[in-house]
Amino acid sequence: MLNILDVKAALAEQIRRYIDQEHLELEHRGEPGAAPNLNSCVLLAGIGNQGARTVSRIMRQLNTIGIFSDDYTGLALVDAKFPERDPQIEYIVMEDCSIPRYRVQGKLLEKKDDIVRTLEALNTRLTNVMERTSATIKIYVVSDLSEDLFASCPMLLCLLEDKLNSFFVANTGIEFTGLFFQSAMLKTKQEQAKVFAAWQEIKSMSSPDFKFDIDLGDFPGRRANRVSRKKPVFAISYMYSDFDENFSPILKTVDGDFRVAEMLATLVYLKSSSQFNEARIYNSLQMPSPTVANGLPRYATIGYSKKSLKISPIFSDTCWYLLNKIRNVNKSKAGYISQDWESVLSELEINNSGIETLESEVYSSVHETLKEIEELHLRLEKKVVKELLAETLDTVEKLLIGDHAKLIFEERIIKAAQQITENYLPKQLESFKKIIKGYLQNERRGLFFVKRLLKSDEENNKQSLIKHLELKINELMTQSDALRLRADRASQWAIARLEIEPDKKGLLGFGNKKNNFLQRLVEVKYELLQRAVVYDQLREILKGYLVYNRNLYAIILAEEENILSLEQAFDDLRNTERIKLVTAGEDALIDLFKDRLNETQKEIANEAFATIFRDIDLSVFRENGNFLEAVVKALFDNTRQLLLQTNIQTLSMEQLLESLTQNQPAKGQQMVEDLYAKCNLALSLSKGVMSRQPETHYYFFNNAGNSGLRSYIKGLFQGKPNDVLFVDYKSIKSIRMVKACFGFDIKDIYFYRNYEDAYEMFAPDL
Repeated sequence: MLNILDVKAALAEQIRRYIDQEHLELEHRGEPGAAPNLNSCVLLAGIGNQGARTVSRIMRQLNTIGIFSDDYTGLALVDAKFPERDPQIEYIVMEDCSIPRYRVQGKLLEKKDDIVRTLEALNTRLTNVMERTSATIKIYVVSDLSEDLFASCPMLLCLLEDKLNSFFVANTGIEFTGLFFQSAMLKTKQEQAKVFAAWQEIKSMSSPDFKFDIDLGDFPGRRANRVSRKKPVFAISYMYSDFDENFSPILKTVDGDFRVAEMLATLVYLKSSSQFNEARIYNSLQMPSPTVANGLPRYATIGYSKKSLKISPIFSDTCWYLLNKIRNVNKSKAGYISQDWESVLSELEINNSGIETLESEVYSSVHETLKEIEELHLRLEKKVVKELLAETLDTVEKLLIGDHAKLIFEERIIKAAQQITENYLPKQLESFKKIIKGYLQNERRGLFFVKRLLKSDEENNKQSLIKHLELKINELMTQSDALRLRADRASQWAIARLEIEPDKKGLLGFGNKKNNFLQRLVEVKYELLQRAVVYDQLREILKGYLVYNRNLYAIILAEEENILSLEQAFDDLRNTERIKLVTAGEDALIDLFKDRLNETQKEIANEAFATIFRDIDLSVFRENGNFLEAVVKALFDNTRQLLLQTNIQTLSMEQLLESLTQNQPAKGQQMVEDLYAKCNLALSLSKGVMSRQPETHYYFFNNAGNSGLRSYIKGLFQGKPNDVLFVDYKSIKSIRMVKACFGFDIKDIYFYRNYEDAYEMFAPDL
């Protein structure tokens, strides 16, 4: 029996991979008008290896929430150690992997030819994106501040903007937004100093006083040889970190996964769909001048929370339901044995009629061989016969023809019969297996019908193949023993009992009379032995069937135990998933979905029962066959079909939440309160900032047409210090909330203040 814990862990991983492979978690599955769109052309620019990886993850998350990959593209600056390549991203590769920060910009200029080729390819991509969106390009710069390549940021972004301005029309709007993070706690002062240097660069690029001027020399494709900029690069920079000052993870789901890319993808959608304007939000604030310039905040952070209609618990629960139902339904089919018994024996050709046909048709050539004994050259005079009348048949045979008949029998009958069996049995066994496989795949029969067909739990019940074959084998052995005994007795007869008649010449051997010596020898001895040989070979064929049936039965017993283990593992898995849902406060939503699922299951489950073994080859029943793997695949495929037929792809989490607020208001309120409570800022800010009460807004993502749900949530926010705004977003699998926080200076960030001493120590070496 399988280890339940091992099976459970393996199943959880298989379900996750299967759900990802089938895209069952996608927010949108092609429903007309459901997928969100972007009003701006989006370019995600990753600086450094971690930045490039994060850009790829953001793109995958954008695809998950239904935004077509044609609406965005990517650019990345990486070093030669970066192994991954995303087909949606153009890469600039710095071969030297150990460039100090102060040399990064110089090394970047040495890559002039590569930069030009990369940016021209990027321009082609952007042109295609603009055909679907607009002439406004929103560039999101993503980077881990601990990477040395971040030092290239001012030059790379200025070159990028200059190239875009030269390529596109003059009225193309270009806006830079920073998405900057620190992915790990820094252990050394030198690492802290690098991050602080990056903060300083961000501060410089965000300042109204920012200036950048560089001589490009013979930069390819440039009419002028200088790039100058006298305005801030970043309209706004969002800061986030995986850890707070206490080394604890900030963004964490119930499953323990970090969802930074998901949060950033939601922010990109929010900004690029023109439903989020930081300047408009911020205009009414009265904040110190270092924080705000021209009415626009320079720094921000966000919080993020989500409730999902998770497929995994539904999937595991449906798999368990199907497997449990299949097992119980199939067990009931064992009762069909009594009414199908005679037809099964006939189809397998192991009833009396089938065995007789096998004997007469397959071994007919062996019977014909007896004529060779009858036709041996033998002439006997009558007086010789008179002298032998008192002798036994066995003695007379040896005197008259020696071992000729015996040799013919051994060579032409015994060996020939064995050869027929050797040639015939594999083909017949394949036919036998094919019929058994048909029973497995038959909607009316199935696995447990075959198990009961092979062997009954009642010892004396003859309606099982193993019992039937054992009886037939014993019956044939008894018959062959009886024939040999008769032949042996005949060999001891006195020859006088043979009633041999002479021919007209008085010769007893080759005459035309019916009862010549050789004919009578065949009749009373060799014909009986020949039939015994055929019975022996029929036993061998039935023994082959018996061995196969016994092996199959043993394997089915083992696999039945494995199926029970599999069912138990699914049961444990669905209960574990249920506990997670209860912890996350999402169990009521799943219950609502399951009510809808159960209505459909009754109608289509039987079809799943019929098809689950349809594509499983009988070879999986070999001991080295992977039967359970085939069963799990069939379960997954049938579960997927079942979920599709329940329209899970169009069932909205928002609809379920709305139903919850009407039928179980306390549960609905708990759901929204949980979203609000878990919408933590993705950055550790000092208490000084929070005491200044920075501007904070909450955004709830939902369908614009669902005014009832919006009114409900608006009412829940009446007692909170912050208002809630709504984002038009028709989701299928989730409800989301974003918390946007403005009104702090870069000096208010915990890490900035903490690393300043380290920077002063190592600044000359950076």
